[in-house]
Amino acid sequence: MGPQRAAGIGDSLYTPFCGPDGDDIDWAAYRTLVRYCVGDLGHPMLWCTSGIAEFWSLTLAERKRLLEVAIEEARSLNHDVVVQACTAAMSAKDCLDLTLHAQQVGADIAYIQTPMMEVHGGDGVLRFFRYIAERTDIALGMFNSPSSGYVLTPAEGARIYHEVPAVCATKEGAFRPAASWQLHEMAPGLVIWECDKTVYRAGWLRAGIVCPAQLGTAGICMKRRSAGCSPTTGS
Repeated sequence: MGPQRAAGIGDSLYTPFCGPDGDDIDWAAYRTLVRYCVGDLGHPMLWCTSGIAEFWSLTLAERKRLLEVAIEEARSLNHDVVVQACTAAMSAKDCLDLTLHAQQVGADIAYIQTPMMEVHGGDGVLRFFRYIAERTDIALGMFNSPSSGYVLTPAEGARIYHEVPAVCATKEGAFRPAASWQLHEMAPGLVIWECDKTVYRAGWLRAGIVCPAQLGTAGICMKRRSAGCSPTTGS
């Protein structure tokens, strides 16, 4: 996925849990949320089943269905909407399962958050990405988030980009602009999403360091009132 497709605001979709203990998903509310973001707001990108979606609280089947519904609703309104799926998982096999599913249902790119457990630093993350890339045929992105407990250095991210051809983008969620600058110098072809918006005021977009895209909110959408479900807002 080139930088020309990563442009505009991409909404990170939350999961509208409902029912006793939040064990169910309000699918009607989720469909409404997708239509609101893509249709009413006219945003050209979606970020699915990631941290805002609380992927750790979802089964694999639920994560797959959330992505399917998002693609179904979004593409009915805008055939060209860019769908980004987060396929992070605790095990490489689960990550592979989710990434293959994203490929099969038409996602444009699968982002893999730096694995949370036992990847032995940079070399382990590289091997993790290589394992997924060798078994799939979809663009891959790095999701470099401190919530994993391990943040890739610029050199480690650049090495993954250079050694795993499927990797074309990274979401830098650690708010380290200096590190993103170094990463760009080491891997100028890598599409960089920088979460620290100060870099845009500093001219990094004009300089070609970051892509012309930014993650927005999940939109604000009142869930429908139904049995076991209470109104909420997401941001």
